[in-house]
Amino acid sequence: VLAQLLSPLSEAHIEIDMMVQSLHYHQIDLSFSVHQRDAQQTLTMIQAVATRLGAGTICVDNEVAKLAIVGVGVRSDPQVLATMLRVLAEASIPVLWLCASEMRLCILIDRAFLTLGVRLLEQAFFSSVQIMENHNSHKEEEKDNVNFNETCG
Repeated sequence: VLAQLLSPLSEAHIEIDMMVQSLHYHQIDLSFSVHQRDAQQTLTMIQAVATRLGAGTICVDNEVAKLAIVGVGVRSDPQVLATMLRVLAEASIPVLWLCASEMRLCILIDRAFLTLGVRLLEQAFFSSVQIMENHNSHKEEEKDNVNFNETCG
């Protein structure tokens, strides 16, 4: 099912950034984010495949943004994630998704909280890690994300 859903996006050179898949009650729940500029094309393509597969509802959230902390070893230092989550929680900024790699910690948040989140994390970490906020000069972090949620039967 995943290959059938995602192959057309790959062929169209649509970058999938963050992805979550879960299985519950014999249904696959798939959520992923793409750049805002690819949202309409992605929706059209996913709807076509979902119809062929007899999939469930497709939900789209255009009001999310990615916030990332980038630096060598951010994942191996548990204090980085703990501090990031504490700072955001103290400001009542809900974390929708969390993704970790060796070099970066990414969270998906409501777009309305992006500026505040960046400012708070900059204050918490100063210059010890690099904070990116949708700068066009850095392709990997320029995401105005769209969250697609697909439940397949």
